[in-house]
Amino acid sequence: LRLAGRGHDSSVVYRSAELIKEYGFELGIQLMIGLPGDSMESCIYSALETAAIGPELARLYPTVILDDTGLLELYRRGEYIPLTEEEAVERTKEMYKILRNAGITIMRVGLKSTDVITEGDKGAANAGTYHPAFRQLVEGRIAREEIEALIEQSPAGSSAGRPAGNEGCRTACMRLTVYSSPAWFSNMVGHKGVNRNYFAERYPWIRFRFAVDPKLEDGKMKIDGFSQMKQGACD
Repeated sequence: LRLAGRGHDSSVVYRSAELIKEYGFELGIQLMIGLPGDSMESCIYSALETAAIGPELARLYPTVILDDTGLLELYRRGEYIPLTEEEAVERTKEMYKILRNAGITIMRVGLKSTDVITEGDKGAANAGTYHPAFRQLVEGRIAREEIEALIEQSPAGSSAGRPAGNEGCRTACMRLTVYSSPAWFSNMVGHKGVNRNYFAERYPWIRFRFAVDPKLEDGKMKIDGFSQMKQGACD
């Protein structure tokens, strides 16, 4: 907070949250990711402290450099290096999971596209991690991790199920259906199908199908329909 010139220290956050709760207001906490001096460790600490405070709502905003700000001047002088998109996704993902597991509603992830924040040369997003679908990048990565953990525990992902030489469907072919809630279907397949492509490359011996199950909670995935296909069936 001091390096970013925010004008307050962390004690103000705790006291303000206490007062908001005391007066019966709904409490929301906004967390900025990638400010000067930030690290994965400090991000995790902030998320854990937020969970301990216990707000009803939270917003996760990776730092974006705006025009006419001190942060822009730091960036121009080489004194501040913004996170890469991959770094921002990874940090936000871990914070998201902590907040979600604490039962906190995550209202927003990343800035919305507005007249101020644009992708063009005239926009205010000079550098940083702005992406118009940043929430989907984060939730898609979470979905990928959860699906992969399920695959690795299944016959299709076990060492016994992997074809010799990793030759994919030319030596053995399996079918596997992955399910999510309707609201999380796009996260399951990933932004622009990135998860679909990842699984096809990571597990070439499996033919994946993605479907919805209305009984599943948002953010929860399951796999089913494991079956062995005839050799060469999906060549």
